[in-house]
Amino acid sequence: MILQFLIAAVAIATMPSLATAVQDRKFGGRTTYHGKRANWGLWYAMQAANKMLAHPRNGGENSPVTWYQGSWSGAAASAGTHRGSGTFDCTPYNWKNRLWVFRLLGFAIWMRPRRAGLWVQHMHAVMAGDGGAAASAIRQVVAFWRRPSRDGLAGNRVDTQLPRMLCRPLFVYPLKAVGKPGWFLCNITCGAYEQQTTAAKRVDTVNEGEKWEVVAVTRDRDTGKYWGLTRDRKAIFLDNFERVAA
Repeated sequence: MILQFLIAAVAIATMPSLATAVQDRKFGGRTTYHGKRANWGLWYAMQAANKMLAHPRNGGENSPVTWYQGSWSGAAASAGTHRGSGTFDCTPYNWKNRLWVFRLLGFAIWMRPRRAGLWVQHMHAVMAGDGGAAASAIRQVVAFWRRPSRDGLAGNRVDTQLPRMLCRPLFVYPLKAVGKPGWFLCNITCGAYEQQTTAAKRVDTVNEGEKWEVVAVTRDRDTGKYWGLTRDRKAIFLDNFERVAA
């Protein structure tokens, strides 16, 4: 009994703390998402996406998004876009809502119809701002950010899928202080928007003193301003809020 107690005590003493383990999760560090390769930046973005997609407004998905292919992968039909980080292909289930959620989170993402002999119907996504992405994947982000947006394929056709983004959001790593999700208190009555810009459709009013939960923080590539995203896919301008306890 004493020996067992000593062994347990030594094991606990040498076990890395949760705080240390989390601190070791650098954005570009490698991990897996349900068995497929990813970096921690992409992994955390998927956690936010799954929370949003579980909301009834976004389709009420009751299980995590399933990937066909992750990062650091070399499927021939992918033209090298998966050879770096920040990319995935997933099932096309609930694809219209997924387009909304992932584009708001800062992804260039498209639904790809089936092409006989090349690929099955799927969704292809690249995380904007991931410095480890393959050159061909970065070119897809550039194409997506053009006005009008492009489809990311060799023909460079105009993207007809919705939403058409009015801003260029970047996912903020949640282990950074500015990217930490949580509860925010409204300091001045303001709007909640369909996208991370006041040029987008206003979908709600946030009254002074209200607390809203933010599941992901994004930064506008052009203005540098921070926006919060809620589970029900509303964007709030964080200059009007302050962080508070739940």
